[in-house]
Amino acid sequence: MKPLLATLFQKGVVTLFAYGQTGSGKTFTISDVTKRAVMELYTMGKKDCQFYMSFFEIYGGKVSDLLNGKKKLVIQEDAQSRIRVSGLEERIALNDEEMLGIIDFGHSERTTHSTAANDTSSRSHAICQIKVRDA
Repeated sequence: MKPLLATLFQKGVVTLFAYGQTGSGKTFTISDVTKRAVMELYTMGKKDCQFYMSFFEIYGGKVSDLLNGKKKLVIQEDAQSRIRVSGLEERIALNDEEMLGIIDFGHSERTTHSTAANDTSSRSHAICQIKVRDA
């Protein structure tokens, strides 16, 4: 992940995606990679940039804002054929601890259910977005 992070500071997009069967270690792996990436972002970041975060889930055909009380959202395509999530709340993260706190909060808001493999298994697809902006 580390070599890809520089792309964010050049107005690029980086995607981290985990796929696999239940119990294969996706959550553990993503959690560790996320923590390392967040710390690296603040090391790489310049004093004139800020990090804005949003976090939403897709579950049962519905889209919900995990940072805003699970407010229902709408995914739309704009005139330039870009996908937009209308009404999505953004929060600024001033340091790595704040960013990890926002991520932990978003995960705590996810829809979970008990399964044969786990007592609390996430049942949704979650998307955490981090945007780099000039201060």
